[in-house]
Amino acid sequence: MGAEPVAYRYSKPIEYAGGQTEALLAVPLDSQVYTATRDGYPDLRLLDQAGAETPFLLEKSVEPHSEIVHERHGGGVAGMKPLGAAGIEVLLRADKDTPPTDGLTLVTPLADYEQRVQVFGSDDGKNWSPLVQDAAIYDYSRYMDVSNRDIPLPANATATLSW
Repeated sequence: MGAEPVAYRYSKPIEYAGGQTEALLAVPLDSQVYTATRDGYPDLRLLDQAGAETPFLLEKSVEPHSEIVHERHGGGVAGMKPLGAAGIEVLLRADKDTPPTDGLTLVTPLADYEQRVQVFGSDDGKNWSPLVQDAAIYDYSRYMDVSNRDIPLPANATATLSW
């Protein structure tokens, strides 16, 4: 008398169109499998065609993500002047041999503001070209913890920035 197959509460077939030789397979587990198993997957079983348990290794797939890391560069404020009701102009000068600037972060004690910013770059301090036409910086801390003080810049090799 042969052994009866074990009845499982939930099962799902894995389609494999290969031959009879051993193979390494990557089988994605869908939400139905995750829902039917316990935390840590101690009740997950993989059975071959004869119903015998097959050893397996369970690894979570990793989704790539990017992270922005700011690196502070040498240089500093070379000048600042008011532009009337239009705002202020700030000149930033990079130290010699500083890598190209890929962004600015405004550090200010001010709160509850919203400003539109233009950024220009120059190698000689005379001929300016626009890098950013209309960036938004803001702080809405009066209402909630929402702010944006970063201004990303396109690829450039300028030594002086005006914004």
